[in-house]
Amino acid sequence: MKERRKYGASRWQLITVILHVFLGILLTNGSDARSQTLPSPASPSKEYIYAGERMVTIEEPAAGSPAEGSSATVTISTPGTTASLAFQGTAGQRISLKGSNVSISGSGWSYVSVIKPDGTTLTGGWVNNWVFFFDVQILAVTGTYTILVDPENNNTGSMTLTLYGVPPDFTGTITPGGSPVTITTTTPGQNASLTFSGTAGQRISLKTGSGTLSNTGWNQVVIKNPDGSWLNWGWMNNWTGFLDVRTLPTTGTYTVSVDPESFNVGGLTLTLYDVPPDPTGTIIPGGLPVTITTTTPGQNASLAFSGTAGQRISLKTGSGTISNTGWSHIVIQNPDGSWLNWGWVNNGTAFFDVRTLPTTGTYTIWVDPESFNVGGLTLTLYDVIDVTGIIVIGGPSVPISITTPGQNARLIFIGATGQQVSLTITG
Repeated sequence: MKERRKYGASRWQLITVILHVFLGILLTNGSDARSQTLPSPASPSKEYIYAGERMVTIEEPAAGSPAEGSSATVTISTPGTTASLAFQGTAGQRISLKGSNVSISGSGWSYVSVIKPDGTTLTGGWVNNWVFFFDVQILAVTGTYTILVDPENNNTGSMTLTLYGVPPDFTGTITPGGSPVTITTTTPGQNASLTFSGTAGQRISLKTGSGTLSNTGWNQVVIKNPDGSWLNWGWMNNWTGFLDVRTLPTTGTYTVSVDPESFNVGGLTLTLYDVPPDPTGTIIPGGLPVTITTTTPGQNASLAFSGTAGQRISLKTGSGTISNTGWSHIVIQNPDGSWLNWGWVNNGTAFFDVRTLPTTGTYTIWVDPESFNVGGLTLTLYDVIDVTGIIVIGGPSVPISITTPGQNARLIFIGATGQQVSLTITG
């Protein structure tokens, strides 16, 4: 009974010898032109897979064209057996492997591995009855490599294997504040990178879009510091994505890396922004409205005001010209940095109800446009004092007037135990 495991070099060597002997007999004694001379593995544009009785040629893609790879279907019909494919590889060559049409009985699990000429494992993993992908690997030596399919326990079935010759990764440059740059990958396992020069203290943000990625459409996008550590990262799909503003920690060459998920290939357009300082200003409770404006994706805005412990304030926003979704995140921040009030607002009118200031000091209103939104928003800060007064049971009507957003009114009266009262309200 087999278990999930990896095999040692001795078994791989035995399998490779048996396979080569079997293939030699077929190629020498076959009745359908199998005695032909095989093309030289040294051909710079081809790899060869020997799949059972068949020879499968894998063509590397021409520049700018998609890679089809070359496929072979392996079938394991006898419980407890394995299937293997051999291919000739060259030192420094890059390969990736996709499995599809996987149909394995029982648990559905198989261990698929790529074995080096010396019998050690180059890459491998457990796969089930769905499409799988082994990312790009660099061959260390020239020789015969083997792809082994080992179903778990007594599982049987088949799968189609596609081996790709992966060309060099796409490379280029991008400039903060410059034109968008489109990267393109053509072969599963191929990545892309764009470099840019940055200065310590500089602020940048990144937008992606216009994607034509196949399959799931997802990419992992990473902005790397000159030392290789990550400054920012995220998963992006074919629609527009955004990596928010970051401050560069040092002067040097930065890299934007794009790694398509699984066997995705296609294009993605990147725009790198040079983000200027955030606009700042002041606003007065009970004073005039103030309009803030951001011009570059990743830019925020802030307005400061002086407040006194016990003072009550409210905030209205409106007259927005924010692009894209129109949404912004608003925070009223206490002097110690904690949040007094917050919410999401759109270009229409929105309101933050009354809050009592906990301490005397300088408060800040932050406006953070969502994603890569830019534009203007008008804020009005109110100094709120509730209306108070006295009303007499059976006495004259008392008018109240609410003049400030967030303001309430309170009237007191004197009553006796058991006394019945009614209230009439007119507007």
